Amino acid sequence: MLSSIPSDLVRVRTNIESGLHTLREGLSETDTLSPPTLESFDNVTAQLQDFRRCVDLEIARQNRLRNALLPIHQLPGELFLMILQTCHDFYGYEGWTTDANNLHRLVQVSTFWRDTIFSSPWFWRVLRDTDREEVMEAMLERNPTADLVLRVESGSSYSRRRFIKTMVDHSHRWRAIYFVNSYPGEELLALQNATYANLQDLSLILSRGSNMKKFILSAGQPLRYLELSRVSIPWECPRLHGLKSIRLEYLDADLPSLPQLVAILSSCPELQRIVFRGWEGVPQGLEQDQKNLSDTCIKLPLLSTLVLRFLHPEITTFLLTHVETSTPCCFVVNKVLPTAFTCPRSAFIKLLAPTLRKTLSLAVTHETEKGSLRIESRPAPRRMRESVYWADEFPGFFVELPMKDISAKPEDWVSVFKALDSLKVPIRLELDRKPPVGPEAHLEGPDIFPTECLQILSQLEELTLLRSFGWGPVLRYLGTPEGSEEGTP
Repeated sequence: MLSSIPSDLVRVRTNIESGLHTLREGLSETDTLSPPTLESFDNVTAQLQDFRRCVDLEIARQNRLRNALLPIHQLPGELFLMILQTCHDFYGYEGWTTDANNLHRLVQVSTFWRDTIFSSPWFWRVLRDTDREEVMEAMLERNPTADLVLRVESGSSYSRRRFIKTMVDHSHRWRAIYFVNSYPGEELLALQNATYANLQDLSLILSRGSNMKKFILSAGQPLRYLELSRVSIPWECPRLHGLKSIRLEYLDADLPSLPQLVAILSSCPELQRIVFRGWEGVPQGLEQDQKNLSDTCIKLPLLSTLVLRFLHPEITTFLLTHVETSTPCCFVVNKVLPTAFTCPRSAFIKLLAPTLRKTLSLAVTHETEKGSLRIESRPAPRRMRESVYWADEFPGFFVELPMKDISAKPEDWVSVFKALDSLKVPIRLELDRKPPVGPEAHLEGPDIFPTECLQILSQLEELTLLRSFGWGPVLRYLGTPEGSEEGTP
């Protein structure tokens, strides 16, 4: 029987049996004492506790030997470390949203995991302005030379100043800066006065109510991820060439010109995510720049997300008609001009083509009150989390045309609906008109939607009329679609 047990286990079993034999002999001698004493019982209890500690230590040692044989511990060290890093990062990206509780749970799994984590500088690189000084010192001690990720969040202005002053000495190690929901001051100035040639990820998100700030990038390697909110930078900076994600929001001054924007996007062939939102004002020379760049083509083969919201309509339309991609994308855009559907080479339709292959139908909605025409694919586009740009997106598109704001003419409506019908995708149309109010509430007000466009839609599958939209004009044009043979339903 013993011959089939590994030699190490034979040794352990022999030691346990020997210890038990010695312990039984001691207990037998105690039982023969007459009369028994308290000291003798205390000695026996101490012997039992010592023996139990030895057994517990041996059990722990055997568990370590057993765990070393598990498949996960047979992986190469680099791969095992990557798995731990993925568990540590809450959203699976390097250090931006690292959850300290995750690290606490990981080190409790086993001694081997704890030793691995404590000896790896990677787990000790996310420094926050809310960390206590002793915590920061311990982090820097465990990570004396590797990259650092800075998170400047909701701490007091004093803690931010102290934190950044300490970090300036390590600016050559900065890999990412995440400055969010803070009112800028000396902290932002200290950041831009430092030299951070190795910085790859930059996120400067200022709180609402903050004045627009300008941030000067130091020389260094190209950035990978850029997020700016209420912050501008020199738009000709060479570090903007080679981006994988760009997010520019709430810029009310120092907007990038159209040539600068084209230069940035054209120099980023690996760009995957574009989010432009809330730009106020118009870049200088926009009309002339559009003419000069009319033949420009921005090729982004890896693009997966394009969000253009609340920009100048000319900028939105220019980007939609000059960007090219071959992959299905998540499009969320508004303030699109009808000219996007009639541009030369049908550039906008070609941009949507890869996504249309994933589209089952189109939901087209017109609201008279808002004067907007919304076009949404089904399934609808979905961004997993707006601020998490590395999450998988669900391809689709949402396009909104401000027909009322631009005083759209009948030919504009016709061009849009002809383009939609050319997509050869089933269309579900919903028309909505706000009921008249006041003394003329009993009268039927005019419908802004040109119902004659209905005869263009050969792909119309479903029509819904809401809130007193008149049926008469609609029924007039629900006959044979324009261009179809007589008698075709």
